[in-house]
Amino acid sequence: MAFFDFLRQNPAKLNKTGIKWYNRGEWDAAIMYFDQVISIDPNNSDAWYYKAKLLDHLKKRDDALIAVNKAIALNPTNLDALGFKEGILRCSKKNYSEAISICQDMLKIDPNNLIALSGLAESYYRTANYEKSIELAKKCIKVLPSQAAPTDPRFQSTLLWAESFLSLSEEELRK
Repeated sequence: MAFFDFLRQNPAKLNKTGIKWYNRGEWDAAIMYFDQVISIDPNNSDAWYYKAKLLDHLKKRDDALIAVNKAIALNPTNLDALGFKEGILRCSKKNYSEAISICQDMLKIDPNNLIALSGLAESYYRTANYEKSIELAKKCIKVLPSQAAPTDPRFQSTLLWAESFLSLSEEELRK
């Protein structure tokens, strides 16, 4: 019993435990920990962010957006939460104008944020703003080596996307 009392008094430890369950794919256990952190400390931006990721994984995207919006309201410079929200809006909701706005906000915080650069490039592509999209795809390739280990699959996919995109002719882009 003392161990659980200790955890309840330490939201950061509870959140770390929730993250461990999340990384293992134990969704029920993870959500229990995130909800417990939120009940103890409703202003814990990280707990709201991880709850949002979990809800999105469970295909509860509207609930995920509510949770990630709470995380961002609590910490407007949380680049992980901003990037996650941008991804939901761009990939799932096809709301490119809001995704562009979020990416621009992220780049004000970190001008070389690869998630923001690639999300912005794709959103511009989807809205037929090819010139800006090409410019950002080039910047992704330039910034990539400074931000990632060459074997990191997230950044490998960004590099592949940017290189493939740049290999298309402008005529192919307009199709």
